[in-house]
Amino acid sequence: MGLLVGGDQLYRFVLLLQYTTPSAILLGAVASLRGYAVREASALLFWQHICAVFSLSFYTIVFFNLLLSYI
Repeated sequence: MGLLVGGDQLYRFVLLLQYTTPSAILLGAVASLRGYAVREASALLFWQHICAVFSLSFYTIVFFNLLLSYI
């Protein structure tokens, strides 16, 4: 089908990395507008972003190694 651009490693890296990022900050705004579970959503977003510092570093190394092995 030709969905992947042939030989474009940056495109493949972005495709892999997009699923490892934390939830959007807009989730807190939606919870605030609905008036439901605002504190819980804020706490969840806080811990997701704290953990993302380590998990994104780890996944970046893993994905670079995966992509470099296919060159």
